[in-house]
Amino acid sequence: MSFAVPDGEITWAVFGDMGAPMQGHAAAVSLPALKDALSADEAYNGVLNIGDLSYELTGPNGQNYMDELEPITSKVPMMTTVGNHEYQYGLSPSLAVQNYYRRFQGITLGAGAASGSASNEFYSFSSGLLHFVFINTEVYGDEAFVALQDDGTWKVDEAARKAAGTAQAKWLEYDLSRVKRSETPYVVMCGHRPPFKTPKALSEPGNRFAKEIVPLMSKYRVDLYLAGHEHTYLMFEASTFNDFNIPPIIISGSPGNNEYIREEAELNIQGFKWKTLIPKYGYGFLTATKTALEWQWGSAASDATNDPSSATWKKEDELKNGPAPPEVELVAIAVLPAQREALRRKRPDP
Repeated sequence: MSFAVPDGEITWAVFGDMGAPMQGHAAAVSLPALKDALSADEAYNGVLNIGDLSYELTGPNGQNYMDELEPITSKVPMMTTVGNHEYQYGLSPSLAVQNYYRRFQGITLGAGAASGSASNEFYSFSSGLLHFVFINTEVYGDEAFVALQDDGTWKVDEAARKAAGTAQAKWLEYDLSRVKRSETPYVVMCGHRPPFKTPKALSEPGNRFAKEIVPLMSKYRVDLYLAGHEHTYLMFEASTFNDFNIPPIIISGSPGNNEYIREEAELNIQGFKWKTLIPKYGYGFLTATKTALEWQWGSAASDATNDPSSATWKKEDELKNGPAPPEVELVAIAVLPAQREALRRKRPDP
């Protein structure tokens, strides 16, 4: 299946941590609104599904999840990556990581191959004015890391976690260094875990996300970081860590699952202070225009209880950022003529 890139503005629906509808209660309570937004209004052109799929992506539960998303995924692309639940339930009997690899092999063969990662856990693609980078934050997590072995079995393998993190960081710099801002002025990074849960604060000794990813986000001027993991809505403004720039962070992790809404007292966020916290079920829309990267988040359930009803999407927060200034290009234009003149003056007379 292939999808055409529409002319003009492109909008992506954004969420992570959606449970399979068959579980009832809060699981996928936002999905009816998400379906209606596409079928009735054509409100978005694609889906960014940022990990922790289905709870869990296995057996009838996983099949129900994929079947219920099909009215959407048959019309627009859905791009995703793994979360902690894919690894937490990676071994028998759940085999969630194996099921992820199998069900989303198309990403490996498509965006993974095209971006040079050959992976469906970390990869990139461009769409309109946007360059998206997906990363596997479980290489910085605290769940057991499950990996395919040479003998065809899947086992917990911490050496594989370290190797995967090294490969991902190397690939990420390669990818970001090749972005043409004149064509895709916005760079958006998507990872299941927010930076402050990798697995703990960035300031923790040995934090690989702080060492390997934060400097690259700063160096290549990533415009926005999208995450799930926390079952709520959070927005953080741009900040710094150890003199590195960190872009605005948006957590859209509450489309509905049966771990329910995560209350403020449960968040335990260190090193960052949110601008907006909305403990409700819902999802967001990301739109790129020539002048700004626009974000809207809305609730899509009757309330934030453990047994809500689906409701029409209602906007509750928004953010608008212009593209990163072309610092590198401006420096080159301004400095190189002066350098050439200085060299000419130093050249000895013939």
